[in-house]
Parts: sequence; C-alpha cells; structure tokens
Amino acid sequence: MRRAFALVVIALAVIVFIVHSQFATEGKSLGTAAIGDIAAVVSSSNSSVSNELTALQQENAALRVQLFNQSLYSPTNTVEVYSDYPLNSEQEIAIAAGSREGVKVGDIVTWGSSVLIGKVTAVMDDASIVSTIFDPSWQMAVRIGNSQADGLLQGGVSPTVTLIPQNGQINVGDMVITATTGFPYGLEVGVVKTIENTPNSVFRQATIQTEIDIPHLTNVTVHY
Repeated sequence: MRRAFALVVIALAVIVFIVHSQFATEGKSLGTAAIGDIAAVVSSSNSSVSNELTALQQENAALRVQLFNQSLYSPTNTVEVYSDYPLNSEQEIAIAAGSREGVKVGDIVTWGSSVLIGKVTAVMDDASIVSTIFDPSWQMAVRIGNSQADGLLQGGVSPTVTLIPQNGQINVGDMVITATTGFPYGLEVGVVKTIENTPNSVFRQATIQTEIDIPHLTNVTVHY
C-alpha cells in the first residue's frame, strides 16, 4: 500500500515537472517574441518621426524663401517726390527722404512695389537724388518674355534693349524684367513696343514702353 502511494506521488511529481518545464519554455518564447514586436514598433515609430521632421524642415526652408522673396518685392517705404515744375526732367528726380530716414546711395526705387524707376545716386540729410532708367547713361542686364531672352537695357528718353540674340524668341508686348546683380530679380521695366532687325547682325534691339510717367510722379517706394 505504501509502495503504491509512493509511486503515485512520484508520478505526480514527474507530471508537475514536465508541465512546469513546458510553461517555462513557452513563456521564454513568448517573451522573446514580445520583445521583438516592441523593437519593431519602436523602429517604425522612429522612422515615422524622422520622416515627419524632414518634411517639416523642408517646409520651413520653403517658407523662409517665400518670406525673403516677399521682402524684396513688398514696399518698404513710400516717399514723396519733389516737384521740379516747370523744369521737368525725366533723367533724375528728388525725393523727400535722406540719410535721417535711412536712405543710402544704391537703394532701389520703384513705382508701387515692382515697377523699376531707378536707384539713389546722392543722399542728403532730408532728401535724395534718384537716377532713372531715362538717363542715357543707364545700362543693365534684362530678360524678355517667356523665353527669358537676354538683352542690355540702354536708358534714354525712349529706353531700348540692345544685344538681343537673333535666336531669342521675343514678341511685341513681352515683359522686360531686371536680371542684373544689385537689383531684385524680376522688377518690371516695361514691355516691348517695337523690334528692330539689323541685316547681317547677330543681335536685334527693341524699344520699350514703360508705365512710368515721371513728370506726374507724386510718390515712390524706396527699397532700403
């Protein structure tokens, strides 16, 4: 009887040992799997955060460029123009702002925010002189129309664009814009009025019609 009881106890012990070992092995496997899953989730999360950060950095860079461009073309200061009646001159104008207001030689002057008038050439305490594109000595690189044909703007009573390559596709009515260093890119100069072809020449020239009426200007924008 005692022997039978001892055998039963031994059998139960063996069963308990086997079951315990089985659970321990499965638990270890489950723990390893769980750790792997957590690592995968963390890795995926880090990748997602990295992608979002990159997108935000790109968006931030684009916004900085947009703000920079707006600062170039937005009016920074509207200034009154002195009258020179009855001795009207289109080559230069005097404006009612000088060094006290922060005006400097070389500052760009426009009509509105984007139509080029000229640049400041002399500064006094409370006034400045602006040389305009109607000055015969004015020269600057420009581009014409959708083809972006290059040319050289020559100032004067009737400004012209010279040195236009023959293969440059230009038409009457095309916009002429600034494309030279020291000026915001893309300021409006005028539109092509006529196109002149010189026989056996590699270049053409065009006369320009501007929107500026110098004798009747009452205010301009100075880009500090």
